[in-house]
Amino acid sequence: MRVISFILMVLLFSCEKETFNKIQVGNWGTEHASLTVNQLSWYFEFDCANVTVQEPVTFSDGKFETDALYYRESGVQLDDPDFYKAIPSKVSGSLLSNDKLELTMLVGPDLENYGTYTFVYDQEGNVYKCP
Repeated sequence: MRVISFILMVLLFSCEKETFNKIQVGNWGTEHASLTVNQLSWYFEFDCANVTVQEPVTFSDGKFETDALYYRESGVQLDDPDFYKAIPSKVSGSLLSNDKLELTMLVGPDLENYGTYTFVYDQEGNVYKCP
């Protein structure tokens, strides 16, 4: 009976989901977004916007949430200088594997959901830049 209990316990612990707590430095991509990760910051390109995270991102149980600065872009010069100012925002998500990252972009004081993206390491992002 002890042997069976031991085997069941080993099987139970070996089936636990693996947690990833460190992101690979380099380029990540998906439809409508790209991400460049280095040791100290992250830089995103979205359709008609870009986002910076100006601090190292830490993970806990594979999940993260960090402050970010969101910048709107336009291909034409607008007369409103506030259009181009940084908007304090948040980026949250989780590492799904060593080469897959899911994140949600929350923009502005009301943390409006800009979208959820699944990035793949070493994949080029397909980003549309505003005309």
